[in-house]
Amino acid sequence: MFSEVADSDGKTIKTVAISAKNCADWMVFDVACCISDMTSVTLYDTLGKEATGYILNQCEIKSVFCESNQIKELVELKKNREVDHLEYLVCMDVAEISDIKKAEDAGLHVLTFANVEHAGLKSQTELPSPKSDSVFTICYTSETTGFPKGAMISH
Repeated sequence: MFSEVADSDGKTIKTVAISAKNCADWMVFDVACCISDMTSVTLYDTLGKEATGYILNQCEIKSVFCESNQIKELVELKKNREVDHLEYLVCMDVAEISDIKKAEDAGLHVLTFANVEHAGLKSQTELPSPKSDSVFTICYTSETTGFPKGAMISH
């Protein structure tokens, strides 16, 4: 469910995105990324749809952990072929069945956060530990001109 992209030094990093307000699930997601050497990419609704598409493409995001109110925008980006890498939406709250259907019709797989947590509990996979130079997060800044810039922050 993660993407593999090269960081600025050419080292491969695993990326997943989150689009949600601060909440307990946001923290669980971020800590899970941290302890499993995955890089979280934060999306902000204030950046707008165009910037969201830009960030998803720049990081080649396959999976977005999101709130149900983000589904429509992500589906629209996928339907318009603006985010070809995107495959999975992991919804942190209860989504409307009609929104899930639209997402699936656009070629997205919709999972619940509880489904992912349950699968993780059953998994026997050994998780890699991050190193001090591993990229912890890519935080995009709002710019006054052009697209947002991503700052890579290491552990």
